[in-house]
Amino acid sequence: MERVVEQDAQLCQTLRLNLVGDIDPAHAQAIARLEAAGVVRALGLQPHHLTLGLMRSSDVLLLLQRGGTSRASHLPAKVFEYLHIGKPIFAIGADGALRELLESSGLGMTADPDDVEGIAEAIRVLCRNVRRGHLRLLPNRAYIERFDRRSLTERFARVLDEAVACRAQERV
Repeated sequence: MERVVEQDAQLCQTLRLNLVGDIDPAHAQAIARLEAAGVVRALGLQPHHLTLGLMRSSDVLLLLQRGGTSRASHLPAKVFEYLHIGKPIFAIGADGALRELLESSGLGMTADPDDVEGIAEAIRVLCRNVRRGHLRLLPNRAYIERFDRRSLTERFARVLDEAVACRAQERV
């Protein structure tokens, strides 16, 4: 974000990043500078219903994966809420299962956390597309619905039914 602020003051007049949740102390100074520039609002922890409202009112949802602290098979719970909201998702540091999920959903764009210039360019492109009304992704609804609570509950119930049926057959 600091690279974008340094390179594109005009873009920063319309760009707003709401950070919801705990802030890593290692990033506190950078976030304070971005807040002073009027680009970032660090909102801290918020009630769930307010967080969902912020997601719905956003043009793009940001997903930050901390480098090296999560395994390639790790899927943060918030990604499923992001998918349900149906907005474009810009994920920095997504790899493995998360990258595959975002690509398959049709909603995800990813960037390497070490590619600062690539991230800055992706942010500029996203902002230009939002301003022009061209931020259109084609979500794969059939894929996304697989992760809906009702769908997951139905699948879980089927597995339990099958397990009970197998157990009953073993007793006979």
